Amino acid sequence: MLQQYKVDILLSDIYMPGMSGLEMLDIIHQNHPALYTIFLTGYSDFDDIYRATRSRNTRYLSKTEEDSEIIRTVCETAKQLTAEKERIDQSLLEKNMINMISHQKYMLSLLHGNYDEKSLSQSQLDWYKIPLLPEYDVLVLFNQLTDLPNSIHPATRLEYLNQMSVLFQSQFSYHYEYVLVDYRSSLLVWILQPKDQSTSFSVPQLRSTLEDFSSVCYYRLQIGLSFLIYHQPLGLSELWKPLLQLDDSIELLLGQKRGMILVYENNITQPVWPGKERTQLHTALRSLTSLQIGLEQGNRTNTELALENILPVLASFKSRYHPQAAELYFGISNILTGCINRLQIMNEIAFQISLGRLIVWS
Repeated sequence: MLQQYKVDILLSDIYMPGMSGLEMLDIIHQNHPALYTIFLTGYSDFDDIYRATRSRNTRYLSKTEEDSEIIRTVCETAKQLTAEKERIDQSLLEKNMINMISHQKYMLSLLHGNYDEKSLSQSQLDWYKIPLLPEYDVLVLFNQLTDLPNSIHPATRLEYLNQMSVLFQSQFSYHYEYVLVDYRSSLLVWILQPKDQSTSFSVPQLRSTLEDFSSVCYYRLQIGLSFLIYHQPLGLSELWKPLLQLDDSIELLLGQKRGMILVYENNITQPVWPGKERTQLHTALRSLTSLQIGLEQGNRTNTELALENILPVLASFKSRYHPQAAELYFGISNILTGCINRLQIMNEIAFQISLGRLIVWS
């Protein structure tokens, strides 16, 4: 489970059949050093307890403790974890700034496909302070900035991006090497490569970590983020491929919705459909505005006409992770939620609908 999902705090026995808690702790320290462990035990073996409490990010509680003490310890650990996620070391900022400036132009040339094979050597990557290995695949993340002003001074923008990069490192550095590329005013590109080449990319774990990172950036820097994960691993010589497919539509897909995380799947070959289907998709997207106006005016006919343009297109998608399917679904969801709030009718309809199911696509 630790290989598939991001876990912040783990409660465990010390003595268990099979692998003991302390044996598991050795694996955690090697592969998940940021994870906090709280051991619960009814035994009184002092040596093992002492070893557990002396390990980093580890606490011990007796099973004889009241539930309130367990809850208090978990809450304290969560506060400590949050504080560490938000802490930015000044010396790390200075070093990271140098690396960002060093590799920016080179990485842009790879993303645009303007390179020769000689430029993909390990010596070239080292020269530009790029911590990637040319023989292994990478994963590409597109990162939309939703709260950073376009008119911001370049030096101030660079400071923001530097702090974001260091925060990203605090979240991801245990599993990935990464490079941040400032692609254009509202769009960043993150390129990730597993440190352990024997492991594959875990999209569920990556998504949960991105959610954490997005929240920390918003509360620490007041920058809103949304992400599009290009699900297919690529070689460094293929970095231009996702941009060829998606460059013109990334901002449209992610919009200005802070916290959105979409996955562009392997089996999706075109971000926008050709011919008749493309026209129907554009009509459905435009009909979101008609839907909102119809609902606010109480015009049932216009509302139903808008839904007739939207729902068949939405139903035709084969994957709920298709970016444009997500845009349509959450467009409807946002409109309905806004109308419920403006009309102040939540108490009246609370027992007829589930707001949680409306805003989470399950």
